[in-house]
Amino acid sequence: MKKFISNKWFSRIVVILIIIVVGAAKLIYIIITDHETSSNVSLPEYSNLFTKEAQSKLQILATVKSNQREPESDYVYDKKYDLFVYRLILSENLSVKKLINIQNGTSSLSYDEVYSELPSYNFVMNKKSGSTPKVKTVNLTYTGNPYKIIAQTDSLASYYFEFNEFSIKYNEGPNDIVAKADKSNIPAAILFIKKGKFLYVILMTVNNSKANLSANQLYEMVNK
Repeated sequence: MKKFISNKWFSRIVVILIIIVVGAAKLIYIIITDHETSSNVSLPEYSNLFTKEAQSKLQILATVKSNQREPESDYVYDKKYDLFVYRLILSENLSVKKLINIQNGTSSLSYDEVYSELPSYNFVMNKKSGSTPKVKTVNLTYTGNPYKIIAQTDSLASYYFEFNEFSIKYNEGPNDIVAKADKSNIPAAILFIKKGKFLYVILMTVNNSKANLSANQLYEMVNK
């Protein structure tokens, strides 16, 4: 019996050590290969996603470029809202309304991936380091009230949801973005726009408790 228990604990320790070694190796690889640069310059193709009126209220916080990921930009809008904008490469010419999947469920960091925390949000949001695949599906999982469909076409999809936590992943891969808040029903809007081979993603949240985010506010801010 003691031998069985010993073998059982030994197996667990071996598994834990393997996970630690794999994680450390992945972290070292990312540090060596994924060089990031940050600036406070907005990319024209990102700012041009928005109407002229919306652009007049946008303030760029940072644009991050790396060897393995497409550019990512953080904005403040009207001093009350945070916007996170990035793009993905589509694997083929897909209809946006068919590639977005939304479901209710819990979210967590993938144990064998390396994450970094994104700044300027009133909740904790982590982004996976390393490359992202060419996209066939985008999966949004969240805990909260039923989401609202604001628009769905072949080139654009806009949704409103309230969350305690959410995650975004692509295809059948690990969670790429994971967010968790201390309280429930944090308002958020997410919008997807297809332009050529790229799928642009815009996430909008409030940056203070007094701000109100209407369901169609983000949709009205973008060029269709």
